[in-house]
Amino acid sequence: MIKVDQVMVNRLEQFAKIELNMNEREKLRLEIIRALEFVDHLLVPENNRSISSIHSVMDIDNLREDISEKTLFPFFDNIPDRFDDYVVVTNR
Repeated sequence: MIKVDQVMVNRLEQFAKIELNMNEREKLRLEIIRALEFVDHLLVPENNRSISSIHSVMDIDNLREDISEKTLFPFFDNIPDRFDDYVVVTNR
């Protein structure tokens, strides 16, 4: 993992053109470390991934069928001029 020290935080501070006090610098350093640990956790090697683990999360056979519903919101009740589901705007 990347070494996150005060030098790196100071460079980020200069790059972002911000000024932080000592407490804010330490807080930023710890947040960067936590973010990198999270990303590192997401980067699972390809050989550790398996199709069965993906299917255990979501079984494709249990998904519902997509059903489209045409709904007009109450907004369209007060429109003086419309065409199908479109509002017609005229220049005055």
